[in-house]
Amino acid sequence: MKTTLKISLVLLLSTIYFSCNNNETVNEKNTTFKSDAYYKLDQEKWVQVGKVENNVPSIMVNKDKLINSLEANLLKYSQLYVGFTDVYIYENFDNYHLVFKGAKYTTSLYLEMSDTKVLYARGDTTCTTTECSQEPLGCVVKYDLSKPGAPGYCSPCDNGGKCTKTFSNKALIIVNDEDLIEY
Repeated sequence: MKTTLKISLVLLLSTIYFSCNNNETVNEKNTTFKSDAYYKLDQEKWVQVGKVENNVPSIMVNKDKLINSLEANLLKYSQLYVGFTDVYIYENFDNYHLVFKGAKYTTSLYLEMSDTKVLYARGDTTCTTTECSQEPLGCVVKYDLSKPGAPGYCSPCDNGGKCTKTFSNKALIIVNDEDLIEY
C-alpha cells in the first residue's frame, strides 16, 4: 500500500514538474516543418498559395482569382464588401501572412511553410479591419498552439481599432490546380 502511494506521489510530482516547465507560448512559430502531404490531407482548410526561394516569399497563384474568391466569401459570411486591389505575403520573423489590401479594408490569413518551402494558407479564418489597416501586425490571424485544431483568433489592433474575424469550416479562398503559376 505504501509503495503504491509513493509511486502515485512520484508520478503526480513528475506530471506537475513537466507541466510547469512546458515553455510553449501562444502562437510560437513551429520550427519543425510539415510535409506537403500533411497540408494536402486537409485541403478543406489548407490552400497552397506560394513558396519561399532564396529566403524571399512569393505568391504562386493568380492574384485576381485569390482576390475574387475571398471577396465573395467575405460578402457571403460576414456581409463585408471589401474591394481589394492587391494581395501579398508579409513576413515577420519567419511568420507569414497572406494580406489582402484595398482602399478601405485589409484582411489577413495565416501561412505555414512546408519542408519543401511551399507556403500554405490556413484559409478557414480571416481577420479584417478598416481601423488599423496600416499596422502590419494588428488584426492578423494567430493560433494557440496549445490547442491544436482550434480556430484562429485575431490579434488586437495597437490603436484599439475594431477587427472582424470570419470563420468557416472550409477555406475562404479557393485555388484550383489551373490557378497555380509555374516558375
